[in-house]
Amino acid sequence: MKNTEKTRVDVTPEQLQILVVQKLIESNPDLYKCDESGNVYHIILEEDGSKNMTFESINRSWGKDQKYDAEIDYQRLKDRHKKTAQRKILHDILIGEKVGRFVFYQKPQTIERFEVVDGKQRMEIMRSFIKGTLTLQGKLAASFWAKYLPYLNQYGVESVSVNQIKHQIAFGKQIKDVVFKELPSNLRDDILQIGFDVSIIKKVLFQNIFTTTPIGFGHPDYDEDIARKAIIKKFSKLNTQVKQADTIDTIYGQTSDFVVESRDFVRILHPYLNEIGVTLDTECETDSQRQFAMVLVKTLMIFEKNKTGKYLVDWAASPKTLETLICDGVADNLSDLSQKFIKVFLKKTLRKIFSETYLKTDKEGYVVVPDEFKGVKKTTINLILFISLYTFYKKMVESYDFRKKYINDGEPTNRMFRFIQELLNYVSIASLASKNENEKEAVKEASPIIRYGLIDDWVDINKGDLLRKMMNLNLHNAGKGKDFRNTISLVIDMIDNKIL
Repeated sequence: MKNTEKTRVDVTPEQLQILVVQKLIESNPDLYKCDESGNVYHIILEEDGSKNMTFESINRSWGKDQKYDAEIDYQRLKDRHKKTAQRKILHDILIGEKVGRFVFYQKPQTIERFEVVDGKQRMEIMRSFIKGTLTLQGKLAASFWAKYLPYLNQYGVESVSVNQIKHQIAFGKQIKDVVFKELPSNLRDDILQIGFDVSIIKKVLFQNIFTTTPIGFGHPDYDEDIARKAIIKKFSKLNTQVKQADTIDTIYGQTSDFVVESRDFVRILHPYLNEIGVTLDTECETDSQRQFAMVLVKTLMIFEKNKTGKYLVDWAASPKTLETLICDGVADNLSDLSQKFIKVFLKKTLRKIFSETYLKTDKEGYVVVPDEFKGVKKTTINLILFISLYTFYKKMVESYDFRKKYINDGEPTNRMFRFIQELLNYVSIASLASKNENEKEAVKEASPIIRYGLIDDWVDINKGDLLRKMMNLNLHNAGKGKDFRNTISLVIDMIDNKIL
């Protein structure tokens, strides 16, 4: 048998020590080697327990060369929040949501001087509110007034009285903005006393890996820049662990920067669609809600355009792309078409389609959701379905002749029931792409092509080519570019002609 162990080499204890140190440093980038002494150290952060501090007590001594110095740049530029996100964070702070702890680093050889490691942006958001440069508006303002309405009468009559605030809310064209200086004085005082959880790093110690002896600030081997880098690395790692990997994971379980509007849509629609079988995961409700939200939000964003008339996202848009657009305020101004698609078509019309009977040839029946849409890992096929539904609705809005075939006196016609059933059957073909089925396997008895009576279309030269294009949307990258919108639109027209 071949000996796989490395040949042992006779070395002196000093040489062995050097080799061990080199190997450890190569394998562990968190170790610090002092060039002058050659000593190697672990970096240890010694922390105080968490405590609660008020905004006012921190703000009183906030700034460069003050007790709480936020000028040392522990914050990452790419993580700084835009205006829309700032308002949502401000809202959460004011209504008492947890927004994460503050972390301060006690400057070496001082008692009352701290560097702000984490919390700078939240403090600046609150300071902007106090100064009047940041306010709550719209839904966020309504949420604030709803929270404090029971207590407004306790705050007395000011230059802007409680009654005046109520009148502005009740009779104004829009919900009154929340402006700090216009609040009753007692309410302003309460806001200044809002508390934050604070952790303090008391010391950063360097522990010699061989002697276990710790050294601190003032020792020749101590490097303050290395100490700060260790602090940044630790809290960057903690922030990464707190954040979910996918943007959509932040929709439930916390208030996030990610599209308050879409979260409201999902809360309204998901329970209903889940009941009728349009679900992405029948095993875990929370995952199903998150995945359904992703499908819905991406569908809306695919049809939204910027000021130049260009579509905002394409088929292959990542969750990060969606988050960026939404945090930039795109979702705050969804087009009328997108809003009506949600509030009218999905919530009202589609509900009737799935819950009421219709005439199927010579008997009544229900629209049936094919099994291809149910269960886990069905995100893409459901995305194709929702984009198809949006395309269908868009055609109804844009063409009176098209719409009158499917809507009569505000109610769906029998033809719409038949159309939705056919659409479900056709989109189910997309499930074949994920199985890498060839032409012969595609028309097996278990195939949706056979089960749903689509074989004639499949073998037709033109129709079959169109169905293969739609099927291939389920393949990675196959839907990139503008062709996918055209493909789905042509499928809609094909079904419309079929059910004459």
